[in-house]
Order: sequence, then structure tokens, then C-alpha cells
Amino acid sequence: MRTNSYLKPALWVAVFFVIGLFAGQVYEYFLPTLKQKFYVKTALYETPDQQLIKAFSESKKVALGWSDLLPEGEKEAIESYQEPTEEEFIRQITEAIEAASNRSYQPPLLSVDIVEQLVGRAVSISGFIVPIGVSEDKRITSYFLVPYYGACIHYPPPPPNQMILVELTDGFSSLDLEQAYTVSGFLEKGLFEDPLGTSAYVLKAVSIKAYYGQPDDARRH
Repeated sequence: MRTNSYLKPALWVAVFFVIGLFAGQVYEYFLPTLKQKFYVKTALYETPDQQLIKAFSESKKVALGWSDLLPEGEKEAIESYQEPTEEEFIRQITEAIEAASNRSYQPPLLSVDIVEQLVGRAVSISGFIVPIGVSEDKRITSYFLVPYYGACIHYPPPPPNQMILVELTDGFSSLDLEQAYTVSGFLEKGLFEDPLGTSAYVLKAVSIKAYYGQPDDARRH
């Protein structure tokens, strides 16, 4: 009888522990979505170009993911050599060797091919900012927008058609490199080379706002 009285509290502790663990995972999973929906997203930057603002407001907007920037066939080639899960760890070395010699995989890593249908469109796309141009008063006047944090700095640059050059009329000074941002404006084509990387797209920015979540939909990390 006494044994059962000890078991009941232990059972309840285990139940509450499991519930707490599950609730924590649910919270972590939905936290970016909740932040994106309810946090006040003040603009990091807004263009002073009134004509650009007017043209953007009158245009049909396209919300882009990074996979939308890849020409047909390139996404499949890149996905075939994604970072393996823990269960696939044994395959990691052989896949790396195969990727290094696979002709269908190498071109997308250096591809400057773009999706022509997106040229000139009013778009919004989320990613991380890599500054490349700074004014004398320390304002960021140009940067690469990239799919994932650390690209071009801690990790090799993405393919050129997964990098966007953004040039600003004036610039901004307050930046959190670990924060993702949504950039809205007109997407154009234009090859730009820099020691940090090469981009195949250019975006005339209208606004930059904080984005809460993982922007990259073209690869696993």
C-alpha cells in the first residue's frame, strides 16, 4: 500500500515532465511564426525615393522564397547533396566525394543563371544582411542579401543566383547580423563580384524590416 502511494507522485511528476517537454517543443516550433505575426516590425530602412515608393505601391507584389530564384533543375541538383541528418552520418563522406566529382552538381554551385520571369517584378524576400559598402559616417550603403546566417563570413558564399546585391540611396546604421530581414523592392538582374562573393541578382530596395524565422527554403542546414 505504501509503495503505491510513492508511485502516484512519481507518475504525476513524469506526466508533467512529458507535458512540459512537449509544450517546450511546440513553443520553440511556433515561436518564429508568433513573433512574425505579433511583433511590431519597425522599418530598418525606407527609401527616400518617392517615385520608387509610388511605383512599388502600385505594382503587384510577389513574395519570394530562395528556391524561387533557382532556374528549373538547379534546385533538384542542390537538394541531392543536402547536409545529412544524424542517421545519415555514415553517408556524409561518400556523398561529399561524389558531389565533388558530379558534373550535375558543380554548375549550380557557381551558377549565374537567373529566373528571367522575375526580372522587373515588385518582390519581397527574407534573408540575412552581409554589408559590403559603408559610408564615411558608418552607414551601410550596399550589402548582399543571403539565405542563411554566416554565408560569406563563417561559411562559403552561396551560388551567385542565391545572392542578391542591394544598393541603397542613403543607407542605415543599426544592424543585427544575426537577425533576418525582409527586403521589399524591384528585382533586377546584374552580375556583381566582390571578395565576399558574387551575386546574379540586384534589388532596388524600398524597405527593410525584421523577419522572424528561417528564410532559407532551398537547403537544409
